[in-house]
Amino acid sequence: MIKLESVLHRRLFERTTRHLRLTDEGRAYLAYCQQAVQALDDGQAFLQAGERVVRGKVRISQPRISVAMCSRTGC
Repeated sequence: MIKLESVLHRRLFERTTRHLRLTDEGRAYLAYCQQAVQALDDGQAFLQAGERVVRGKVRISQPRISVAMCSRTGC
């Protein structure tokens, strides 16, 4: 977390020997991080939903009598 604070040039936590608390900026940053994680989860769910789509060939059969009728009537 110290490295992240260094990169952001902000203190995200108030540290004492007994407590660790988020600063106001830390709480705001956490909210953005939670939204980002939710967006990633939503994107993953969207992509995985596409994996459940049935794919492949569909074969349809019909009785021979209908084939004979279609050849006579021009279906």
